Amino acid sequence: MNESMEFEAEDTSRVLLGLINLLVARQVLLREETTRSLVLNRLKEIVHRGWHENIKEQPTYPRPYWFFRDELFRYGAELRMGPSDILRC
Repeated sequence: MNESMEFEAEDTSRVLLGLINLLVARQVLLREETTRSLVLNRLKEIVHRGWHENIKEQPTYPRPYWFFRDELFRYGAELRMGPSDILRC
């Protein structure tokens, strides 16, 4: 491998490592924001215990999440939607 290719490989590795660190930092920030949110903490309780049968039976705060309720789940202390999204308000 010539010197130019080695430099590009090192540069690419640094960029990838930087992106990974950025994603981890962003995930920590989202987790902290979610923890501080009263609405999302209450929503975690609803996801854990189950939704009412009818949207009109739900309190008003979780209604915006009603239509994708089947995609919401708890992952430890986090509230997620889909395989990797951490919810935030």
